[in-house]
Amino acid sequence: MRAPKFIAAFVCLVLAFALFESWMWHWRPEPGWQPSWWQSHAIASIGFILSLPAMLPASVLADMRVTSSAVGWLAIAFGFVVEFVLTYGLVYFVAKLVCRALWPPMKVHLASLK
Repeated sequence: MRAPKFIAAFVCLVLAFALFESWMWHWRPEPGWQPSWWQSHAIASIGFILSLPAMLPASVLADMRVTSSAVGWLAIAFGFVVEFVLTYGLVYFVAKLVCRALWPPMKVHLASLK
């Protein structure tokens, strides 16, 4: 059954788009700035909120008095990888359970194929 994989991949793509949107949005725009046709404040806000868990490793390092920006960016990248893996896994298993509940596997007997 491929549907759960496609559903989980689609959710991860939507998450990636929302994160990209939040990075491209001008939170303090310069005078005269207008968003592009693909930019939405609602999606940028959702992406900003969804990016907060990925920032946790960097904030933990900052509390431990680590001042290296390279280590901070690596921690943020690690946080994003963990967030995507957990999102994919959670959505995949929920979609798998829902697909099994809605469409139970059909039992085909070999004798009926002749």
